[in-house]
Amino acid sequence: KSTEYHEKSLALRTEIGDQFGEAMSLNNLGYVKIKEKKYNEATIYLHKALKIQNNLGDKSGQAYSMNNLAFASKESGNMDEAIDYYRKSLSLYQETGDVEGQAMVLTNLGMLEFQQENFLDAKIHAEKSYVLSQSLGFPENIESSAELLSKLYEKDLNGMEARKMYK
Repeated sequence: KSTEYHEKSLALRTEIGDQFGEAMSLNNLGYVKIKEKKYNEATIYLHKALKIQNNLGDKSGQAYSMNNLAFASKESGNMDEAIDYYRKSLSLYQETGDVEGQAMVLTNLGMLEFQQENFLDAKIHAEKSYVLSQSLGFPENIESSAELLSKLYEKDLNGMEARKMYK
């Protein structure tokens, strides 16, 4: 049902020439396809969104699309590509000054690095995300980054820090 609504939205936005909205609808369709585990379809939608955003000079939209492309790449098992997209997304969020976007991507990147047992980089990114998230009062990301830090501190056998992050 969700796909149907997003497709209708896309058709309407295309019809009225709303390119920002068209890119947003394509991005939403891409995200739905990721959730349906249809990664090839997802990347097609996301690349179409990214092309429009590039043409419009919409760096915030590009960052969002890159984050979703990273997620699709990660879910389909292409970790190197996912890291590349996360880094590009982070760079764009930094360029636009979107601190919430930076915090989100830093956590996503840290989680992927943790999965790959790249604990040093995961810790660096999780700590940055945690600080940014606290400064914003971004509770979902505070929780995510704290949970990741807790796992990392457990790996370091730093029980007191793990306990503190868990709370």
